[in-house]
Amino acid sequence: MEGTEARSIVMDSAILTLYLLGEIHIQCGPHSLEKSLARKEQALLVYLLCQPGQRFSRDHLATLLWSETAQSYARYNLRRALWNLRRVLERSDSSLDTYLEVTGDWIAARDDAPCWVDVREFEAVLDTEFRDLESQIVLSPRNYQRVRYVLDLYRGEFLAGFSAPNAPEFEEWLLLARERLFLLLLRALTNLIQKFIALRKQEEAIAACQRLLTLDPLQE
Repeated sequence: MEGTEARSIVMDSAILTLYLLGEIHIQCGPHSLEKSLARKEQALLVYLLCQPGQRFSRDHLATLLWSETAQSYARYNLRRALWNLRRVLERSDSSLDTYLEVTGDWIAARDDAPCWVDVREFEAVLDTEFRDLESQIVLSPRNYQRVRYVLDLYRGEFLAGFSAPNAPEFEEWLLLARERLFLLLLRALTNLIQKFIALRKQEEAIAACQRLLTLDPLQE
């Protein structure tokens, strides 16, 4: 999905949408969900949907979010979180099973789930277009539109202002993901600036430099 077309699809379709670059916003069709979900329920959904197709054991997820309690009680909290996620989604005319595969001791986000996550879009495009600083992207109108679109998705750091109380393992994952995504953004901007300079596109180079300096003043 690209540009205006992608935004239209995200807004108009009855799919689960997660905006995570900046303050968190979770939406299912026209329904905003984050106020109906506890912080750890939001954290569970984010953790799974940011890693589609990867299976996690219930013990891992319980420890990730409730390590301060006994494992039996942590697993109970996980069951409660899944129950409330299911209830909230059903109230939005959807189903938890549409997005998550919950089987026995394993839980995973479905690869084919009808959802859109800005982080996944951001990573997919930039990892394709800027694999490394030597990548030779051709700045065709289409490629430039794709890059410009995902750079605009970065409204702020990953899950800005968000935390899950008493969940140090989740907080560690959050900090690492936040740093990785920020470095990916800086790498893409640096690469883009180099290409604009090589192509003598002065105005585009200046605009990209200004954004880079706003994000990281030490780049001056």
